[in-house]
Amino acid sequence: MNLVILLITFIILFPVNLFANAGTGLVWAQFSYFTFINIIISVVESLIYYLRINSSRSLLITIVFTTIANYLSALIGTSFFYLYMHIAKINWDPLGYGDADESKLMIVFLIISFIVTIIVEGLFIIFTLFRKVETKIVIKNVVIANIVTYIILVINFWYWIIN
Repeated sequence: MNLVILLITFIILFPVNLFANAGTGLVWAQFSYFTFINIIISVVESLIYYLRINSSRSLLITIVFTTIANYLSALIGTSFFYLYMHIAKINWDPLGYGDADESKLMIVFLIISFIVTIIVEGLFIIFTLFRKVETKIVIKNVVIANIVTYIILVINFWYWIIN
């Protein structure tokens, strides 16, 4: 309950929306790519939850709720990306990245986005799938699942930029 109050307070006090996928390939992708890759991410994260957390939920239900959590995280994140562009004072040009200061800023936003992703998806996963499981166990697995998928996203992003 304290975590929910903290999240609500943070959202009220923070004057902009948060972006949970800043710095990844999803930010610069077309909508169809965004839709497809988010489903893949959801399946990977769901398999991690399903295999590592003892629950009576079926794999299909886990995939459905994890997909909703991922889309929620990504949609909340859209305006965070615009905040990044505003702070970096850049126009949206995915091929124009490379400035040293801008790269440092992108790394900072990537770290912040990871934390926001853990909060948004973690709360959603706890309250929809694993209410009866100890919160510490769920959060640990949300962190593990998101580390795996963030690695995939960052590699995908850099591959996309290089090509």
